[in-house]
Amino acid sequence: GYCWVEGDESFHSVDSNRFGPVPLGLIQGRVEFVIWPLSNFGRVKSQLPPLKVNRVI
Repeated sequence: GYCWVEGDESFHSVDSNRFGPVPLGLIQGRVEFVIWPLSNFGRVKSQLPPLKVNRVI
C-alpha cells in the first residue's frame, strides 16, 4: 500500500505534496499524533510495552 505524508512546513517540506503517495515499505517511523478524522484527534497511545517504546524508530 501507500501512505500520504505531510511535513510541518508547507513551503519547505519534502513530502507527498511534492512526490505523491509513498510506498509503505519505504517508511520508517511511528505515528505520534492524529489530526484526521477529528473524532480521533490527539496523541496516539502506544500498543508496545513501555520498555520497547524507546526502541521503535
